[in-house]
Amino acid sequence: MCIPNLNSPSLTLARQSLRDAMARAGWGDDRIFDAELALAELIVNAWRHGCTAAPVVLVVIIGNTVRVSVGDESHTLPEQRGPL
Repeated sequence: MCIPNLNSPSLTLARQSLRDAMARAGWGDDRIFDAELALAELIVNAWRHGCTAAPVVLVVIIGNTVRVSVGDESHTLPEQRGPL
């Protein structure tokens, strides 16, 4: 397990980029909010568990599907855990 960098990642740019892309594709505010929430969770997980202060974010919008991927610097694969 790693010790996360004390500097947490900035979510502002990633969230705004996602919001702009989804708005241009015609998505409503409620769905954009849900996607922003999921994106924030993925980025925080990459920071906390992958020790990555600036994770790579990929947003793909095809038709009525939005895929958000976040990559971290860890070489360890994620493990499923129970709720805390």
